[in-house]
Amino acid sequence: MSDFAYCGEAVYQIYGREAGRFLKDYNKNRSKGVQRTLESSPTGIALISYVEEYPYGFEGTIKELLDVLEKYKSDGEKNWIKTAKGLGDMLRRLKPALRQSGIDVFINPDRKRDGFHVSITKIETEEEEVCEHREHCELGSETNYSKEEVEEF
Repeated sequence: MSDFAYCGEAVYQIYGREAGRFLKDYNKNRSKGVQRTLESSPTGIALISYVEEYPYGFEGTIKELLDVLEKYKSDGEKNWIKTAKGLGDMLRRLKPALRQSGIDVFINPDRKRDGFHVSITKIETEEEEVCEHREHCELGSETNYSKEEVEEF
C-alpha cells in the first residue's frame, strides 16, 4: 500500500497538486465507497439508525438483535433478513464497513444455549486526524520554534 501511496503522490505532484493531496482524495473516495456499501444494505441502514438512537449499543443474541432491528427497517422492504443465521452472515459481511463508520460488531464464535451472542458498540473517534503514512501527513502538533526559543531550553 505504501508503494501505491508514493506513486499516487508523485503523480499528483507532477500535475501540480499540493503535497499530501493524493492521500486526502484517496481516503475521501474510500469513505464514499464504504457509505455506499452501507446505504445499499437495509440491514446496514437499520443498524446505523439503531446505534444513533442508542449510542451505548446492543448486547445479546443475534435473534434478539433481529427482533430489535425489525423496528428500524423501512416500510415495504422486500430484501429484509428473515433468520438469525442470515443476520449473522450479513453482520460478518458488513463488519469492515461498519467499523470504518464508527460501529464495532463482535460476534462471539462460541455458541451458547440461546444462540450466538453479538455486541454492537459505537467506536469513540479521536478529534485528531490519524494517518497510516506519517510521511504524507501534516502533523498539527509540531511547533516551529525560533532559534532564540531553542537556545533557552
